[in-house]
Amino acid sequence: MKNDPQSKNRDFRLYLWSDLVAQIAGVGAGLAIPVVTLRLSDSLTLAGLYGTITGIAALAGGIIGGSLADMWRRKPLIIVTNALAGILNLALAGLILSGSFSPIVFGALLGSMMLFYRIGQACSDPCLPQLVEEEQLAAKQGLIQARLQFAGLIGPTVGGALLEVNVALPFVFVGLANFLTIVFFLFIRANLDPAKKAENKLLRTTKEGLAIVARSPLLRGLIAMQTLSNCAINGSLFMAVLILEEGNNPGWVTGLARTSIGLIGIVGALSTGWMQKKFSFAALQVGTCAWVAASIACGALLSPSLLMIIPLGLSVLTAPAAGAVTYAALHRLMAEETLGRVTNIQMSTVVSLSSVWSTPLAAISHRWTLTTGLWANALAGLLAIGPALIFVRRADRALAQADAKEKEDSPSHS
Repeated sequence: MKNDPQSKNRDFRLYLWSDLVAQIAGVGAGLAIPVVTLRLSDSLTLAGLYGTITGIAALAGGIIGGSLADMWRRKPLIIVTNALAGILNLALAGLILSGSFSPIVFGALLGSMMLFYRIGQACSDPCLPQLVEEEQLAAKQGLIQARLQFAGLIGPTVGGALLEVNVALPFVFVGLANFLTIVFFLFIRANLDPAKKAENKLLRTTKEGLAIVARSPLLRGLIAMQTLSNCAINGSLFMAVLILEEGNNPGWVTGLARTSIGLIGIVGALSTGWMQKKFSFAALQVGTCAWVAASIACGALLSPSLLMIIPLGLSVLTAPAAGAVTYAALHRLMAEETLGRVTNIQMSTVVSLSSVWSTPLAAISHRWTLTTGLWANALAGLLAIGPALIFVRRADRALAQADAKEKEDSPSHS
């Protein structure tokens, strides 16, 4: 039977591995884009413009894809969008190898590729509840978080190695990885669609999703908490690399330090099930914000010593687990036909707002010192505690109401 535990475990394993190579390749291609642009056009402005184009395309793809995931059959959407992304990645490689680099064509291919790839991801992300039991949702989401951490750890090394062979090779690799994702999804037997689908057209479905997020105090608090925490973590890791570089540390020391931080993130993600049992939902959310702020502050105190890497690495320890249990809570609280839109809009908003932090952070570090930049990140983590307290209070109330409703609707209660 398709719904027996063995079949579910098999489908989840296929789902878990489906995007690993594509994520590793995507991180490698992200490293390659500015390098290729500089080598072929010698334009820093163009490299920055391509970064903006891919960012806008990823945001649009996340929002549109979340709506499509609630409206249409997800598996065909995932297959078609990955096929289109794969073709466009191979076209990018072909353009580079042709020797006639066209900035406009390259930018158009790059933006289109990112749009389709992100739509496919947005359709894939909400499929997890169809593959696992609800009580396992947070722990399994922790494995997805570990996959993401691993891709971020390995991707730069893979991308750098491929660039040394040929500047077009990273795009060939990510294109083939898109087709490999299709193969994995073809073997998944489970129905990936929600029992109930959104019935409106795309524009109205998207507007409804945006309205749900905008009107919900719970989701607004979640976005504020995660944005500040992401600013703190990502900003401190960025500053750590600059501080090590300013201290004239060998490149292998900087690389090893970054790798060790990534390994801590993987350990934290794999510990989601244990943390979920040991800590309450509220303790994990608020505690993570406090832990991030305290760890980065300790790193600032130890800066510019290499010892700062220890507390900065530990700052990422509980964040994957906090994100995983939040996903499980949203699955319980959101209507099934809105989950794709809500989670993708929430995630896309957090990523977009977090990316803005790099500009004031660079200005602070330039005006004073790089260590001052670390203190600014610690402050961002500290500011996240306020929204976290508001978020958990509302989430606990909503979860209690959901428990009460489930009890009322249960056959035994009747």
